Amino acid sequence: MYQECLSLDKLNKYNEVLFKGNKGTPVLFFIVLGGNKKKVPKGDIDEMEPFFIQNALTKNPDLTNIQKANVPAWTVKGVVRGGRGKPKPNTTSFRKMMGI
Repeated sequence: MYQECLSLDKLNKYNEVLFKGNKGTPVLFFIVLGGNKKKVPKGDIDEMEPFFIQNALTKNPDLTNIQKANVPAWTVKGVVRGGRGKPKPNTTSFRKMMGI
């Protein structure tokens, strides 16, 4: 919903990142949920938003949108929040089996 991503608070965060002068191209992604234009399932949004913010925060600890970013403390090495590096073959097999 454009009201959400273009609110004054979000624009200020976006501008703050832009003006830091880091390299890169700013990009916005829009996720379209089921439903219709007039009614988006709020429960779906409330469930999905923390999921995507947590995943983004795992990849980028400097993420500015940290609301709903209570990242769980548990990890599964090579699978979920498990650090960097090449995963072992059994880890790759597990990820493939789980579709992640």
